[in-house]
Amino acid sequence: MAEYKVLIADDDSVIAAAVSGALRARGYTVVLARDAMQAFMFAVQQQPNVILLAFNMPAGTGLGALTRLQESARTSSIPVLVMSGSTDLTLPATVRAEGAKGFFKKPLDLNALCARIDELLPSPSVKGQRGAPRCYFARRIFSRTMRFFSSTNTSFGSNFTSSLSS
Repeated sequence: MAEYKVLIADDDSVIAAAVSGALRARGYTVVLARDAMQAFMFAVQQQPNVILLAFNMPAGTGLGALTRLQESARTSSIPVLVMSGSTDLTLPATVRAEGAKGFFKKPLDLNALCARIDELLPSPSVKGQRGAPRCYFARRIFSRTMRFFSSTNTSFGSNFTSSLSS
């Protein structure tokens, strides 16, 4: 069975870790980018099968990165899914008009995200079971992490990183 590669471009380490875990559990290879410039550079170099792109990132916007990805001969055929926590109701239509194959609102529904990626790419075999384990473990980790941070009333980025290093 073919091995598929997904590029996740998001500066939010909690979301990147949750999505990365869900996709790795399904047998995908994951490449992480932390800003829009890295996303484009890694897309050209790594040639992923799907790109999951955050809309708001450092070093350029997701929309700028999406436009650049669509205009490049090396990346224009790679399906791009955009995710954002924005409350702008026109954003899903805007990114689809720019060529995105889907839009996901943060906080992410990992089941819906995995299902959309599976539609774009048939799921590779995971320990002999096609499509298993359907994001179950990543969903549990993500919800526990979200509960922890909301109960401590702290910022996500710095505390998540410091809790990993201790």
